[in-house]
Amino acid sequence: MQRYIAELEQAGLVERIERRASHGGKMTNTYDLSGLVARLKKLEPEFRKVEEDVKTERKAVAKRGYKPKRKPSATAN
Repeated sequence: MQRYIAELEQAGLVERIERRASHGGKMTNTYDLSGLVARLKKLEPEFRKVEEDVKTERKAVAKRGYKPKRKPSATAN
């Protein structure tokens, strides 16, 4: 798990914030995910387009007389 978090830190998606107890001992870390959130916001329009395309395809399938596009068979000569 620590390796994955370190990779996310190197990519600038996560920032680890170490915490210390008042007696000097270590406590669990907290994480700043603002880099990840910013990256997801940049990708959001792309995901939205895919979602809209899927919705359109589902509507087409629900219509009477729908015939899916056939892919050529790999075994056909």
